[in-house]
Amino acid sequence: MKRYTSPSFLKGQAIIELGVLGVIIILLLGSLINYALRSNYQVRLMQLAFRRALASGADSITPGKPLSVSHIVIRDRHLPDPGNIFGKGSVTPLSASASVTRNFQTQKSPESDAELPLAVVSIGDGSGERNLSYKSAGFTYYQDVYVSKLDDYYAVFGQTNIASKKKDSDEWIPVSDEDNRDQYCIYPSGLEDDNSTYWYCQEYALTEIRVLDYCAGEFPSYYSCKSQCQDMSDKRITRPGYCSSLNKDFELVEPSYVQTQRQNQTLTITTTPTPSGVTDTTTGGWSVETKRTVGGEEVTTTVGE
Repeated sequence: MKRYTSPSFLKGQAIIELGVLGVIIILLLGSLINYALRSNYQVRLMQLAFRRALASGADSITPGKPLSVSHIVIRDRHLPDPGNIFGKGSVTPLSASASVTRNFQTQKSPESDAELPLAVVSIGDGSGERNLSYKSAGFTYYQDVYVSKLDDYYAVFGQTNIASKKKDSDEWIPVSDEDNRDQYCIYPSGLEDDNSTYWYCQEYALTEIRVLDYCAGEFPSYYSCKSQCQDMSDKRITRPGYCSSLNKDFELVEPSYVQTQRQNQTLTITTTPTPSGVTDTTTGGWSVETKRTVGGEEVTTTVGE
């Protein structure tokens, strides 16, 4: 026997199916818009970081300017979120970085503090930005180093990052150039006139060296510096002070120099009774405040209506 189905039941079923399908369509559409906006903002941010690095690369050929500048750009952007109950969306942090170094300066080392590599961190919320500059490396000095010990320093810091003070002068010259060896070797007393001066320079002479140390800068990498400090211990090289204070400075299990402390969201909800007795709910005054710590300095951004 065939069951009778009333037209009203079929109409109700169609409305339910349309409602369920409509929710899925809206969710997919919102996710697509979210992905498109995120990709667009990210590409624009990468281009902005590269343009700034390119401009800094053009200035790097000027004496007294940093040999290389790394730009780190962070932006907080409002993106739609179909899962948000009030339809306000969410604030997503986007970041990009770039660095440009002229090819003829890749083997060049800074000759003064003004030429040390620089890291510029730019944090903004769309309406403004704040730029913070940090030296990404510093000079570390070692006294009374045997020339025969230099290979250990090369292994830790890199040969092109080490210079030695010229005899009877304040000028620093690369120790990688063996033609300059007689310019920086300080021979022990009584050996200056020995015929085997090269041998004594190699085995016994003491010299003062200057190391371009990326862990001595204002923008260090926790894991790189931790590994470098371990290498220095293994090769019996005197460890600088930052090795003993490394964990204390970061105070995190997985440290990062740019830390997002917290994100606070504020939303004002207003309820108004209507003549029909139904309560009308409206939202407004939405904003998200993000606090970050960059190199020990707190930076706050606010995105909202």
